[in-house]
Amino acid sequence: MFEALSRRLAGEPDSYRRFLRAAVVVPLAERPEGPAVLLERRADHLRQSPGEVGLPGGRLEPGEGAWPAAQRELEEELGIGAAQVRLLGELPLFERRRGEFIHPFVAALQAPFQIECSEEVAEAFWLPLSALSGFRYAAIREISRLVGGFPRRHLPDALFPPRTGCASF
Repeated sequence: MFEALSRRLAGEPDSYRRFLRAAVVVPLAERPEGPAVLLERRADHLRQSPGEVGLPGGRLEPGEGAWPAAQRELEEELGIGAAQVRLLGELPLFERRRGEFIHPFVAALQAPFQIECSEEVAEAFWLPLSALSGFRYAAIREISRLVGGFPRRHLPDALFPPRTGCASF
């Protein structure tokens, strides 16, 4: 009965190979107002995450390491070359969404450098680290929903409490 499933699973010996891998850089620099992180807002015309504010980064190319990918993306998106970037360290790997691992790096930008936004980036801006004082924790939340037609009647009621008020799902 489960032979076909067993054959399909046997074809994937390394379960992590199916995951997409990406790398991001937390670019820090000394600014007149003190240390700051460089953020970008993605262009509105992009198919993936238009208008999203985040860190420079993107997917690894075949055979590419995470740090080289992060440096490449920083240069492609903001025009900051590897000669102006000093790696400070790596943060823990995390799963952004089902099937995508992110390799985050922290780096110091070495003067002189100039920011030149690519067509992927609507704007780049500095967030002073002092603005984050008292900020202790951030989390990425992923909201999952069952596809319509899923047989919910077979699931415990606690997973789907009765809807009340104005909430919409």
